[in-house]
Amino acid sequence: MIEKNAAVRDERSLVGSVHGRADGRSILIDYYATARCNVVVGDLTAAFTVDRPPEQAIKVAELEAVDVYAHPQLLPLLERTGLSIISASWPHRGGLAVRLDEPAEWLLFLERPGVRRRRDLLRSSGEASTSPI
Repeated sequence: MIEKNAAVRDERSLVGSVHGRADGRSILIDYYATARCNVVVGDLTAAFTVDRPPEQAIKVAELEAVDVYAHPQLLPLLERTGLSIISASWPHRGGLAVRLDEPAEWLLFLERPGVRRRRDLLRSSGEASTSPI
């Protein structure tokens, strides 16, 4: 796991349920970012994997004995701010979402060169996929 100042944690509504919801799967924190009209927009995602995590993914935490992986380009962001895995308000990709302790860090991340990508690890690798709960 990476050494970082802030932790990856689950929100109160998920405490005690992550292991059961995972059902042997891991969690992957990923992102997409694209430029539109000279502005980079994007979002952080969290999902349960169906198979093993993609080879590029780095283990960053463990929640209730569930391994949490992240895209390597997210490591500087994770070192600067903590994040919570939360229940998404919609059941998309397993019903998980990400909340940063310092949301402004996401905007700084998007300003970095080389962060634009249209496909996340799960869809582009062919090694893993996500599954609804």
